[in-house]
Amino acid sequence: MTMSIPAVSDRQMNELRIIAAKGAENANLAFSRWLKEKARLEITDVSFVPFEDIVKNVGDADRMVVSVLLRMNGDIEGNAVFVFSEESAAYLIEKVGKKKVSKLSELSTMNRSILEETGNIVGTAFLNSIVAHLDVSVSTSAPAFIYDYAAAILEMAVMEYAPVSDYALLFKTKFFEANTKIDGYFFILPSPESLSSLLEKIEGRES
Repeated sequence: MTMSIPAVSDRQMNELRIIAAKGAENANLAFSRWLKEKARLEITDVSFVPFEDIVKNVGDADRMVVSVLLRMNGDIEGNAVFVFSEESAAYLIEKVGKKKVSKLSELSTMNRSILEETGNIVGTAFLNSIVAHLDVSVSTSAPAFIYDYAAAILEMAVMEYAPVSDYALLFKTKFFEANTKIDGYFFILPSPESLSSLLEKIEGRES
């Protein structure tokens, strides 16, 4: 039996938006240091989204994208997924590694590590805000590089929770570096149990 969307008060949603905004601030600093130029991360949405609609958030399900996946463990378990367009991934490699790439399917170990570290830096900065705000313990796995269709990547990220839940909590973001828009999205998909625990923590702060 699957779990439908949890009952969430307006105050809890506001608290989640505050956490997201603080996470964006942390990620801005980390991302700017990594690129050695001022960068900006914007939160465009905090919402509960049906699993079948997650792919729609990154546009065309049949387009190839680059993803960096972080497995979350501890008080909050689940997956954190950083998704780039092909063009943005190539731009980041050129920006950090000072080399142009022609085929993302044939990246060197060094170029793959640039994208993995980008996802790791931004993801960790964002998750650290959750840890500090709610006084929880969260660790992450080594970042995993994936180059595949958008639908395949996001379906893989939610697949293990599909039998017990219908919805994921998404923090949707966009990144800008100088005058360049980086077509990237950061999703946090906690397990149903972790989501319940997270909402309880928020409720405790309100009482």
